[in-house]
Amino acid sequence: MDKAASTYWVMAEQDQRLTETIGREQGRLRNFIRRRVADESEAEDILQDVFYELIEAYRLMKPIEQVGAWLYRVARNRIIDGFRKKKPEPFFRGERSRPPRTAIRDRSKNCFRHPMRGRKPPTRETFCWRNSRPL
Repeated sequence: MDKAASTYWVMAEQDQRLTETIGREQGRLRNFIRRRVADESEAEDILQDVFYELIEAYRLMKPIEQVGAWLYRVARNRIIDGFRKKKPEPFFRGERSRPPRTAIRDRSKNCFRHPMRGRKPPTRETFCWRNSRPL
């Protein structure tokens, strides 16, 4: 047998093992990802990324001893990466970004006005000055 034929058989055997592994692990891995990711299309993208990593590892001849555990580890890492990429929720409802410090200071000042109405002016001014100055 020549070298080209033996390479072909090795590649065919790898393809068969990959197909079996993907078929065996796909359902459980999809459920694992779906329990942790709310969006179904995002879960499918993660599943495809995980299987792409598996195929890439086989093609580069990276040794993987426990394929199932390796797949779950890659899936978990992809899920974590997805959470890291998401943008944080708005600070106040209806606003797209965090307000400037002056807006926060003005809102907090309004909270102190009512309790300070009956105080003497020096006490009120001192209290307002200490609680509204920039940090």
